[in-house]
Amino acid sequence: MARTLLIPSPENATIQELKAVSRIGSSETATRCTAIQMLLAGGDRQLVCNALVITDRALRKWIRLFNQSGVDGLIVNKRPGRTAIIQGSQAIEFSSIVEHPEFADRTFWTAKAFHGYISNTYQVECSYETVVRFFHREGFALKIPQPWPDRQDENKRAVFLKELEALYNNPAIDIWFQDESGFEGDPRPRRRWDKKGNKTRVTKNGDHLRMNVMGMVCPRTGEFFAIETSHSDTETFQAFLDEAGNTVKFERPQNILILDNAFCKNVQQLIDRLDQAILDVINNPKRNQKTTSIGTLF
Repeated sequence: MARTLLIPSPENATIQELKAVSRIGSSETATRCTAIQMLLAGGDRQLVCNALVITDRALRKWIRLFNQSGVDGLIVNKRPGRTAIIQGSQAIEFSSIVEHPEFADRTFWTAKAFHGYISNTYQVECSYETVVRFFHREGFALKIPQPWPDRQDENKRAVFLKELEALYNNPAIDIWFQDESGFEGDPRPRRRWDKKGNKTRVTKNGDHLRMNVMGMVCPRTGEFFAIETSHSDTETFQAFLDEAGNTVKFERPQNILILDNAFCKNVQQLIDRLDQAILDVINNPKRNQKTTSIGTLF
């Protein structure tokens, strides 16, 4: 069986970010960043290997590291045994600032931003790599979005739609669609450093800045049910199902819940869906008036 072709995810970093890291890192780090830059720009894999005098095996390894950890996965670690530049009470203070960016009048940290901050504010002379090692040592992790898996089968989707149509037209069955979304109280970038395992952001007063909403809707009746949660995991989803079972008065003997699966396969499908949604809003001003009512704010 042929080996799956690994490709770098453009979600993890821009070419400009890769260039910035290549200028401040070691020569090997620069080579790794250059290789990923060339691939993201559409370069042929064999051409990249020939130009940088590297093996395809090494290139695959770098792509895997980049997809897992972004640009930080490309940084070459220093030899062990070196004394940490950031340590002691200063490390404790810096860790607190990373965990609470509002202390520095920020909403989030990137390694580059934090490197500049401690250089200017504390006159700490260290490399970008030192900052990244400090983050890892103190238990912080780079939060990055997971790339959308390109494994959808259009034929299977067409079969699924036929099955869904048959279920929808069955008078003994109701179809429900479920999804969940997170809402944060401050601007949140797509990539940031945060404590491992953190599920919510908090302010200096300990207030949570993130809430999740799990909901489901029945297109036939328009009935909607939702709960608010601090985070999303197996236990909260089970609580959602239990509460829906106790609260919703189901009209039909069989109810089928469809999880997620509303995303589009290509740009044209996405545009068509967005156009449909926008036109629906435009054509229903009375409903919009009710939905966007601000009377409760005053």
